[in-house]
Amino acid sequence: MAENMSVKQMMDEVANELIVCKTNARMAKISHLAIMEEALNTDKTFFKHTFCTGSYSEGMPDYIRSDVDEMYVLSFGNVVWQASNENKTCTAPFVAEIYPDEPAYLKLKLADGIFKEERFFDEHSYFKSSSFMEWALVANQFFTESKCEINGPSVTQTHTFEMSATEMRDKVLCFSCDSWPSCTDDYFTRQKQSNWPSQAILSEIRRLDCHVVSVGRHNSDTKDIEWRLSFSVAERKLIHEMPAPFFGCMFALKAIKKKYILFESQQRKPFCSYFIKTACLWMCETIPSKTDNIMDLTRKVIDWLIDCYKENNLPHYFIRHQNLIGHLSDVCRNKVIQQLATIKHELWVRVMSSIAGGEVSLRPVIKRQICDKLKIADVINDDYSRLETDLLKHPKASLVTRSLKNALHDLRHTQKPKTLEWLLLQWMSRDIEPISKKVLVWMKHDVPISEIIGNIESIVLPIIRDIKSIVMKGYDNAFTTALYQFLGDLILSVMVCSQNKCKEYQKKALCYYKKGEKIIHPNGNDDNYSGMRGLLVKFHYLMGNDSELKGAITDFETASQNNTFISSVEIYADNENRDLSYRSWEIDGIFQYAIKDHNCVRFSLKTIVFYIKAKMALKSGHIDRAYQIVDQMNHENLKKTDKYSFILINTLERSIADYANDM
Repeated sequence: MAENMSVKQMMDEVANELIVCKTNARMAKISHLAIMEEALNTDKTFFKHTFCTGSYSEGMPDYIRSDVDEMYVLSFGNVVWQASNENKTCTAPFVAEIYPDEPAYLKLKLADGIFKEERFFDEHSYFKSSSFMEWALVANQFFTESKCEINGPSVTQTHTFEMSATEMRDKVLCFSCDSWPSCTDDYFTRQKQSNWPSQAILSEIRRLDCHVVSVGRHNSDTKDIEWRLSFSVAERKLIHEMPAPFFGCMFALKAIKKKYILFESQQRKPFCSYFIKTACLWMCETIPSKTDNIMDLTRKVIDWLIDCYKENNLPHYFIRHQNLIGHLSDVCRNKVIQQLATIKHELWVRVMSSIAGGEVSLRPVIKRQICDKLKIADVINDDYSRLETDLLKHPKASLVTRSLKNALHDLRHTQKPKTLEWLLLQWMSRDIEPISKKVLVWMKHDVPISEIIGNIESIVLPIIRDIKSIVMKGYDNAFTTALYQFLGDLILSVMVCSQNKCKEYQKKALCYYKKGEKIIHPNGNDDNYSGMRGLLVKFHYLMGNDSELKGAITDFETASQNNTFISSVEIYADNENRDLSYRSWEIDGIFQYAIKDHNCVRFSLKTIVFYIKAKMALKSGHIDRAYQIVDQMNHENLKKTDKYSFILINTLERSIADYANDM
């Protein structure tokens, strides 16, 4: 029995380590998103502020989210509370009337003296949320060709790419409140057993806006004129500050929910990701942050949720008296209780099957380190139940699982810097979509190139100036470098697409590359200039600067020696709003043809430099040299370390063969 417990404990430890591995990119993703938002919020014509919410904004791995959640704070109105209207000097359009029995919900009444458009208001001047959503749907359909439909307070846009891939975005239009409502006072004053969040964080939360979104109470006869409070910005801030084990717990439960807790109706879900977030926030207040056993913590969160469903009361995190499940029937609640109880009973199996795949699959590690060593059946179709059974009865299971746990633990501590460097590079090389979209619009409207470059600088340089206050602590140097390199790349793309190779603009691009010459990681390591020098190779190739290209290649090869992780280049080919990176390769039709059927590809700069070397060898008629370069690409196993490198390797092999046949 004791041995069996030891095996179970070691299995939990393995799961703990895997969860940590899967969430390593959290801070880099959050930092990248913060920069995206800064770029997006430079234009306040229609919106006071735009921000992302949900799993994407929390730094969750991409594969557990089904969409991107975005909130747009409208600039033409804000909400004040009823008490503040007593002096009759209210200048805000809307006065809120909260429902005392459900204080997360409210009605919005048009303030006296404000012009109203009849279709948006009832006979008592209450703003109709239903009419607002109909307007929001029409507005979204006007600006996009994507399929749009109303989903709660959001308009869901579904865009289908040529390769049948889809991207869903939930866009929520909302109003900001002039202050937090009095029903949230308890949150700021209640005793928190774990002393989390700290008073400093609470003060920051108090300064953030809360918002009103267009969705009414469940089962209400007056839903047509009802709205709901939203604390998405505050929730996001708290999750960014959440201790890592609690974040790991939230990730594990969200992954399990996505895979196992499914409902026929998406409109009336008795259990959702928001309830997981709420539970984890409550538990952060209750359990000391020193807790580091993610699996045990997950069981405690499940127990808390089960108790809430049994008592028919899941309290809103900021408004304790708002019951999030009060509308559910006994039958619905009992079904959720049964599902949660099953998940807790089979937690190891459910966690492993939900997280072991994804962006970086850990299944090969499980097979090599456990199944092969114990000579037991491999995991099939992500079903870990057979593996759990085999481990619990195998005499050497404890030894092998402990060995894997220790190996993962050592890897996390000795190799964590390198792992984080690689993850950070993936996010640093990502497109800053709002800026790229603006550049495309300016180019389509024939804005002069000097003005386009000036506009780009006016967006990016202030972000660089304020970078410490924008990104997560310790990531400012790395993302400063990334932004300078991004500036150089954008200017390069504008020059190529405009067919303008003005020396002044070339000098400007090279100046920004120089400012972003070295990536300094949060752990103090750097990339030995390899990223910048790889971008210079790309720059001179796309600009047709053959005389400078050879030296740039030599400089890159010197800098990249013994450098395991090198920056990437991200290119969008199947997205009309983000094809600037694709169009910048117009000098190389073969390259464009090779990637044209892919929505997005990411090449290591090492792969790009190899490709350019081979193309230059062909250009000079050196077929044997081109073959040697391709052989070197295969010898360095780029197909394994660079996911999309096979595209360029296969393209080069065909190009060389065609060139040889034409001779």
